[in-house]
Amino acid sequence: MTQGPDRGPAGEQSRAATVAKDQPKRRTRMNEDRTKGQAKDVIGSAKETIGKAIGDKETERSGQADQVEGKVRKGVGKAKDALSGDNK
Repeated sequence: MTQGPDRGPAGEQSRAATVAKDQPKRRTRMNEDRTKGQAKDVIGSAKETIGKAIGDKETERSGQADQVEGKVRKGVGKAKDALSGDNK
């Protein structure tokens, strides 16, 4: 009689292991474009805020441009996910 993490005292598979095995695996990974786009958007927002705070129009505009680039890249990632069936 073998006992293990998924086996009970009599060697039967536990209910939790059976349920987990029967359920489909969920994919929660974002593709690289969505991840990098999100990062660029956040960095751009920070740059814009800093530019406004210190009165530097160039930094403010650079932040706005980064945000646009980030949003476009996230859109590309979402489109790729939609085409591959990973609609997360």
